[in-house]
Amino acid sequence: MDLCCGDLSTYAVDITHSVTTLGARNLGLPSASSVSSPVPIPKLSGITVLQVSASKYPDGHCLALCEGSSVFSWGDGTYGKLGTGSSSRSRVPKEIEALRNQDVIQVACGGAHSACVTSTGNLFTWGHKECAGHNGSSHVNSPKVLPMPNGTAGQVACGHRFTVVVSDDGRRAWSFGSNEEGQLGLEQDFRQETPKELSFLHSLDDRYVVEVQCGLRYSLFLMDNSKLFSCGSATSNGHNLLVRTPQPIVGLSSRKVVAMTAGYDHVVVVCSDGEVRGFGDNSKNQLSLPNEKYSEPTKIPSLTEKGVKQVCAGRRHTCASTIPSRRSRRGWKVSPAVPAQYTTLKSMTGSQCWARLSIIQHFSALLSQTGPFLHLSESDVAVCGRFEVGLRGLMGGSVRQLFLPRVSSQPLQRALSSTATSSRSKEIIVRRLLQDGRKPKPNFTQIYPQILPLSNDNFRSANRPWRVKLIGEGADDAGGAYDDTLTEMVEELQSKTLNLLIPCPNAASNVGFNTDRWIFNPECVSEENLKQFTFIGILFGIAVRTKRPLSFSLAPAMWKLIVGIPLNMSDIEEMDLMFTQTLRGIEDIHLSGVTAENFSEVIPLDCFEAQNSTGRFVSVAPAGCHIALHFHNRKEYIKHALEFRLHEFDKQVAAVRSGMAKVLPLAILSLCTPAFFEQHVCGATNIDINVLRRGTRYRECNASTQRVTWLWQTLEAFTNEERMLFLRFVSGRSRLPNNPADISQQFQIVATSSRENGLPTSQTCFFQLRLPNFTSQSIMADKLRYSINNCKCIDADNYMLSRNREDNIGQTDSDEDETDD
Repeated sequence: MDLCCGDLSTYAVDITHSVTTLGARNLGLPSASSVSSPVPIPKLSGITVLQVSASKYPDGHCLALCEGSSVFSWGDGTYGKLGTGSSSRSRVPKEIEALRNQDVIQVACGGAHSACVTSTGNLFTWGHKECAGHNGSSHVNSPKVLPMPNGTAGQVACGHRFTVVVSDDGRRAWSFGSNEEGQLGLEQDFRQETPKELSFLHSLDDRYVVEVQCGLRYSLFLMDNSKLFSCGSATSNGHNLLVRTPQPIVGLSSRKVVAMTAGYDHVVVVCSDGEVRGFGDNSKNQLSLPNEKYSEPTKIPSLTEKGVKQVCAGRRHTCASTIPSRRSRRGWKVSPAVPAQYTTLKSMTGSQCWARLSIIQHFSALLSQTGPFLHLSESDVAVCGRFEVGLRGLMGGSVRQLFLPRVSSQPLQRALSSTATSSRSKEIIVRRLLQDGRKPKPNFTQIYPQILPLSNDNFRSANRPWRVKLIGEGADDAGGAYDDTLTEMVEELQSKTLNLLIPCPNAASNVGFNTDRWIFNPECVSEENLKQFTFIGILFGIAVRTKRPLSFSLAPAMWKLIVGIPLNMSDIEEMDLMFTQTLRGIEDIHLSGVTAENFSEVIPLDCFEAQNSTGRFVSVAPAGCHIALHFHNRKEYIKHALEFRLHEFDKQVAAVRSGMAKVLPLAILSLCTPAFFEQHVCGATNIDINVLRRGTRYRECNASTQRVTWLWQTLEAFTNEERMLFLRFVSGRSRLPNNPADISQQFQIVATSSRENGLPTSQTCFFQLRLPNFTSQSIMADKLRYSINNCKCIDADNYMLSRNREDNIGQTDSDEDETDD
């Protein structure tokens, strides 16, 4: 995990490379101005975040470096410091287009400017004209290369209105900007307009800098021998006097510094023996020491010998973690041996694995940079010339498994963003309850004719494309009725209610893989059937665009076809083991002593027919029922039978993809692996209670309230199927997004004063559970199980709807005018 502290905010990049934020100002959130517990940044969901840098100064801003070297910025845009070409403020992250084709490896935020370093040693700066180092007369509102005299950049640190740059080998350093208190480390007392080299490294006997950090008016240099040098303001440099050229801090001379952080006006360091020391301003207790100011390094008892490995300082606060930063100043170390659990790699050395990983990373980087120039449609590949023949490997899927996540995730996010619309949701009517006892039509059958006529703009909204009016149920759809009907449609499709999906053939024979998976029904080929498959494709696309997953359980072969990868015999075997075993048996039948004379006695087939996926015998070649099968043409039969099964679903898949094309740019699927796309459509198959708990909002209670504690213990004891029912009960959905950052609403728990030991109720539109008091956890568990298994309708007697309208319960400032289910 990597920590980053800003003015009044804190960010964390976890092991999955997802970023969360808490605090106030510049949080990257679309609406909230402050949050007290970590929440994901939605705009960065699905993107692999490598580093976050935040300004520690008022009117601050933030930068996020992501896989593929894309850089996002948000916050105050004064002086053009966001790099987006203007000085406008941005509440949410926006990509800096000018850096899209640069291989950025590090970013840094100052008070009025920003900087980044590329793998080729280029330094880009932008922002205030007096800080950017270009000696220009106007502010720089887009990244611009700043040459380093006699060298190239390896890392950069930005102070309030100055910058320090260190070369890749750490043996040279430059600085520029304000210098009123010697923060530049130069032997001068005036500002430096352009980069100028520091001289202190020339006399250090081959020592070099491994890390540089800057604060308000001071700079820190950590050397390869773990000694810490500093210069600048006497209040925060650790020397208790103004120092213009970097000097070793005497108070740390007997210590080896292994981690450090430069805040606005305070410093915290971690020593090799576990001792943590701090100096500088402590007016807000940011050093966790008793006095207001410390001019020299002082031991911090509350952090010492607690296993602290990482520290990070903001303007008036400090964070410490026992988890070391991934962006280690000492670089990566190659393991001498492959860990035992990776049996496939057991014959390789660590260095060989590292070399292969480097090739994959380089390949992914090249593909990310050249992706916009590739023709990704199937028709383009069919006529591609000799210089584009490699696209066949991409379109055919053989190289997609080599991609790093950024190759798929970033183009997908960009495509979704660039094609988004703001169309109003259309209201559709669904009747799930009939008064005369008759069984209503399936939701799917009622909904798809109302949806297909809609324009593509309706489907490309980031919000739900339609609203549901449930006849006979008390619901004003603010999202819950929509989610609930979607979930029911998926259940209908994966049951005997409809015949568009059928169980894998392996399920009938109870052998092989995917016995619990579904496939497209190849016999549904009527015009109306294909319209229904088109609607299924629309559902897939909407699930990806709105980040509201659907619990489809399709066989892997279906996802391969959906993303445009042709099937092979192994895919057929994973769906229908008996079929492939029969083909192999026919091909190798001569090995069992069967000859042309007794072939018909052993093989009960007399023509070119075979079972399709429904189990029905069909011709596998033109006029196949009239072509006799015998010993000598058996291989031709096998070829036709396999070819038939490989293309058995072509019509259904084409219809599904045509539906998806109404919602998503279809060419993007050529960069997706089947598993990647399945995750985006279907979300997480296992409900992680900790994900729910981390984002929960409590009303009339808190996390330590007895009934709340019992609830979490009950949910942890639930099976995954029961957790899915619970999620359906409180949200209308049965899956969570694969990335927690994509959860659009906070789960709410409301403690009610209704009858003790009564049934819990929910409001799906607001992801809310209304929890009465219970006398024991076992009673709570019984009541909760009853509710999630039996309460399927939405307020059939309009009780909750009328009550909420009277009391205005369930609405928050961010809910606008929506009402409850």
